[in-house]
Amino acid sequence: MAVLDESTSARAGAPRGASGRTWFAPVVGGATVVWCVLGVLVTARAGTGPPPTSQAAQVAVAVVVAAVQGTALTWRRTRPVLGFVVTLLATCVLMVATHDRAVAVTPAYLAAVAALALHARGARLVVAVLVGVVVEATMQFVLLLRHGSISLANPYDFAGPLLNVLMTYTACLAAGQLVLAHRHRAAGMLEQVARLEREQEAAAQEAVLSERRRMARELHDVTAHHLTAIVVQGRVARLRAEDPAARDEALESIVAHGLRSLASLRQIVAILRYSDEIDRPPQHEIGDVPALLRDVDHVLGRTEVHVDGDLDDLPDAVHLAAYRIVQESVSNVARHAPHADVRVAVRRRGADVELEVVNSPSTHAPSTDGQGLGLTGMRERVELLGGSLRVGPTVDGGWRVHALLTPSLREAPP
Repeated sequence: MAVLDESTSARAGAPRGASGRTWFAPVVGGATVVWCVLGVLVTARAGTGPPPTSQAAQVAVAVVVAAVQGTALTWRRTRPVLGFVVTLLATCVLMVATHDRAVAVTPAYLAAVAALALHARGARLVVAVLVGVVVEATMQFVLLLRHGSISLANPYDFAGPLLNVLMTYTACLAAGQLVLAHRHRAAGMLEQVARLEREQEAAAQEAVLSERRRMARELHDVTAHHLTAIVVQGRVARLRAEDPAARDEALESIVAHGLRSLASLRQIVAILRYSDEIDRPPQHEIGDVPALLRDVDHVLGRTEVHVDGDLDDLPDAVHLAAYRIVQESVSNVARHAPHADVRVAVRRRGADVELEVVNSPSTHAPSTDGQGLGLTGMRERVELLGGSLRVGPTVDGGWRVHALLTPSLREAPP
């Protein structure tokens, strides 16, 4: 996993990138200057430092070394090994000038070692660390030998200085690894937040599309049923223009279906308007199917309705879906097979409902042409309830719609 980049850092509200590159090196460089100057003055006051005549020169060297190390720190992201090597060489120069490792190990040098753990990988990291340990330990051994602090005759004298160098590198590399692990966790959390936001956005879009499809189904089921009856009765009125009674009956049927269509549309609008279940108007149920067939009996032949089982405890979604499937099937009969016989069968099978609408062949020409939206709407309703839909012709030339609604397998939306 990559470390935080500018885009993910900006999402977290703590921008890094350019701001991190501009303040870090100057601050550490300034701290290095203060460290070196104070180190020279403190060692001189304690009597362990160089003679007073060389203090000014040492301060000047410290300032130059701090400037070089601060500049090298600006390469810690793009060229971490090069920045470390430059900082290491500057540390060696300061160590020779001050004769004290405690002063020469500056904050900039420690930051360069930690930057290796952050930005260097593989063999480059291993080689850079080994070179740093060897060079610093060698410089310290040489200075200590010159001052007589250690002796070649006693190899154990070298253990203390070497241990100091190893502990310094271990602490700096461990700090760098901790920072790197923190950045990895932060990047992972930001990526998780971004993924959740994308999933929520996709879910919201899907909810909007689902609601649009639901509205489209409801509007199609209502308007297609009543408008089909209106079109059929309008043609009947035109064909029976010479029979005033038949013409008036057809016109009254047109008016009745128009009023029912308006009432159904108002009901849909009311359902979409009210959010509380208590305020919602009542919806159609399977028990309304006989009334539905009576409304269009003038464009159908003989109709039959058979109900097997108790349907009272079914979910409202099942009642509405069954009613709409029967409504669309009957509308298709009136449109494509006018005056055909229709048989509707509803059977309860445990928690599931089996619905069948069969019509006989028609001897009349179809009244209107459909676009197949009704079958699409029926299939969507059945799929929402986890069921199946089969449609096709019968042996005698009629048409059969068979739907199995299984709310026990999938919780139906309201």
